[in-house]
Amino acid sequence: MTSEDDADSRHRQNMWWVRVSGVTGLLALLVAVIALLPTSGPGSGATELDLTGTWAGDITGDDRVYPLSVAIRDDGTTAMATATYPDIPCRGTWTQQSRTTTGISFVEDMPEDVVCFDDVPVHLELEDGSLIFTAESGGRSLRAVLVESEG
Repeated sequence: MTSEDDADSRHRQNMWWVRVSGVTGLLALLVAVIALLPTSGPGSGATELDLTGTWAGDITGDDRVYPLSVAIRDDGTTAMATATYPDIPCRGTWTQQSRTTTGISFVEDMPEDVVCFDDVPVHLELEDGSLIFTAESGGRSLRAVLVESEG
């Protein structure tokens, strides 16, 4: 074996080691990135959204500002709520339609004997400890910041 062959062999070994090290580094980076991705679902360790409690705030976007109080029962999978609009006066139920790790979409149903908008899509999004309420009702975009209240 000549010194050129020996040098060529060492060069190939070094290149192989560089490639293996590079691939290993990329795999380690990929594993780290995957570990940082959010997960959801049962047993995933992700924090489930639980909005149980009474939340209150003032609705804007209509021809006047009016209060809303919402009592939510949430087991982390399914939520139901009772919404009270004391100034209108209306009281309806919210049935969950979908949810994410930060929000829940409902449909608001009013009793037949109440003259209020019915089948209104409502969305609650958790943001900095408050719930952002949004709804489209009567051709208007309604919004409120709801804070958890006592009873």
